[in-house]
Amino acid sequence: MPLQIKRGPNSDRVSTIPLVGEPVFATDTKILYIGDGTTAGGVGIVPATHDHDASAITSGTFNTARLGTGTADSTKFLRGDGQWEPVSVGGGGGTKTYAVFTTLDNMPPAGQFATVNVTGNGTAVLEFDPANLEYAYFQSVMPEAADLTSGLKVRVHWCSLGVTTGNCVWGVQVERGNTSTQINSFSAATATVISTVNGTAAVPVTAEITITAIDGITAGDAYRLAIYRDASSGSDTMGGDARLIAVEVRSAS
Repeated sequence: MPLQIKRGPNSDRVSTIPLVGEPVFATDTKILYIGDGTTAGGVGIVPATHDHDASAITSGTFNTARLGTGTADSTKFLRGDGQWEPVSVGGGGGTKTYAVFTTLDNMPPAGQFATVNVTGNGTAVLEFDPANLEYAYFQSVMPEAADLTSGLKVRVHWCSLGVTTGNCVWGVQVERGNTSTQINSFSAATATVISTVNGTAAVPVTAEITITAIDGITAGDAYRLAIYRDASSGSDTMGGDARLIAVEVRSAS
């Protein structure tokens, strides 16, 4: 006759304390336990290692420490090499730069426009007068993964011709491309920054402007950017033209 050992549902097993060495089999979970005389239900017989096909795991939650190295939390994803990696914001983990414009991308207004010139080494620049308000316009489309929750940062790369002292006040406005192309409809909101000229003549510096009022621009929208020098500001103390070299539009997040 076959040998039979103490057996029954798991709920019965945990309510008794098996004798030392006494085997107990849970008929519903199919797990064998051995009594040690003190542990309710006995001690489970667990192999040193487990080899399971993934399809055999049908319930429960894995401890994140068993999935990969590093500390897991809601801001990270598991890489293919088993490393927990922070999720980058915006751009799907790519660059935060949304557009780069040079002088040749300028679409000047009908009046009050910055003039095009070329430096001694052939760099095309837009020259902004020290006594008059002048503009340069740039047009693009906001990338579909752009993060605009904190607005935009606009970086103006510029230099002077021969001046080495004083400040230049740069400003920016934006226009969402959802209105008539026959008229300008830039947002009334502006953002400016005071930028000090380089102490060495003709050497570029970078002015960074953060603008939070972006005319409702969302990812995927066409938009225009107006860059100007606020020569009427008392903070604009640099004599001579300011030469714009390039403009970068990027996430402010």
